[in-house]
Formats: sequence, structure tokens, C-alpha cells
Amino acid sequence: MNWIDDFVNLKRQNVKTSKHRNQSRRGSTLSLARRGSFLRGFVASAPLYAERQGWLRGSACLATIALIHAAGGCGDLFLNQTASLGGNLAGTRGAVRIVFINHTPHRAIFTAGTYDQLSPDYAPDIVQFGPSEGDTTLGPEQTSETISIDCARVFGIGSPRLFELIRANLAAGAFDENALVDGVEFETVEQDGSPPVLAGTAPAFEALLGVDFPCNSLLIIRFEPDDLGPAEFRVDFELVVSESDR
Repeated sequence: MNWIDDFVNLKRQNVKTSKHRNQSRRGSTLSLARRGSFLRGFVASAPLYAERQGWLRGSACLATIALIHAAGGCGDLFLNQTASLGGNLAGTRGAVRIVFINHTPHRAIFTAGTYDQLSPDYAPDIVQFGPSEGDTTLGPEQTSETISIDCARVFGIGSPRLFELIRANLAAGAFDENALVDGVEFETVEQDGSPPVLAGTAPAFEALLGVDFPCNSLLIIRFEPDDLGPAEFRVDFELVVSESDR
């Protein structure tokens, strides 16, 4: 069964989705999964399927049209693919601002960025927090500066499609391979200079434009311990919409 059949079956199940604005969600990786994990996987995996079929090599727009047609004009997929990219002029993009808050006693290692999941030639706009001396780091109980990156269809942390586009479309010196870890890794850094010890991980996180956030907004990302989740840590997400979008 291909991804279009899967999506049609999902529609028949009448899976409910919810949009949010200007609200905080606890344990967002899990809540996003509850709200429609299959659809999120569908949005992420559809371009891979399309590439295997040769659609994106021939025309990226054909894959987009097929996906929107399969969505029947509604749902997360349609919202994501038709949302404004926030630019003031045609063909331009707005930005998203991001703050990372590490509410753990460990150093966080991860790669985050924005990308268009249907475009195999898209070069993601990324930020990395690495493990090595001289890297930009996010230590225990530390908050990053506010970071501005290009708006795109997906904002991801440690997600497979993000890594594929980074390796395919960014120059080798433009990113740190050591920070391309699945999800987020948390290390205990010893004061005596001994090698760091892996304390645990958080699952990969993705948020969709038009569903979870609009362009020109502020995304507050928190890393928290998670005693009840599938991993030792989780990613929490809070959206602050810009005044012009309210």
C-alpha cells in the first residue's frame, strides 16, 4: 500500500487534529504524536516516496499537487503546503525566531533548522550546538540567545529529513557532523576533564508551518527531564505569535 492509500485510510478514520495559537504545550513531542503521528510521518516521508518514484527529479510541483489533492483540500498537509512563507515581496521569506532553554543538568547536543520537506534541493537554515571545544554550546540550565532563521515549511530538531537535506545541499564546512545526532543528546560534563558521559536523549521534534506556527513568530523550545516518556528527556514547545499576525 503506498502513501496515498495510507492517507485516504487516515481520512476515513476521521482523526481529529487541532490548531493552536499563542499557547504552551507540555511534552510536545508526545502530544504531537497523539494529535496525528501518522500524518506527521506522512508529511515527512512523502517526499522520500516521491523521490523514489522520480516525481521530484522531474518536477517538485507535481509532488506538491499530488499531496494537496490527496489531502482533499483540508487537514494539516493542506495547511502546511499553502501557508504563507511570510515575505513582504513575492518569492521572499520571513523569519522565525527561536530560543532554546535547557532545563536539565546536562549539556545539550543537537541540530535544529527550517526546511521545505518537498524540495530535494532546499538548503536548510540551521543552528547547531555541538560537543567540542570551540563549538556553540548549550550547557546545563542555560538559555540561548534569540536566534533568527529563515521561515520554511518545517522546523525540526534532530529529524532525518533535516539531516538528508543538510548533507545533500550544504557545503561540508557549513555544518558540524558531530552535532548531527538523532533528536537531542544530553551529556554529563565532568569538572576533572574526563570524557563526557551520555546521560540520555530526547526524541526528534518537528513542527509544521501553518499548523503549529506561522512565519515571523517566536518559538520557545525547552528541554526537560521526562520520567514518564519513552526517552529520558523531552522537547517542549511554546509559540508566541507576532503582533502583526494576531
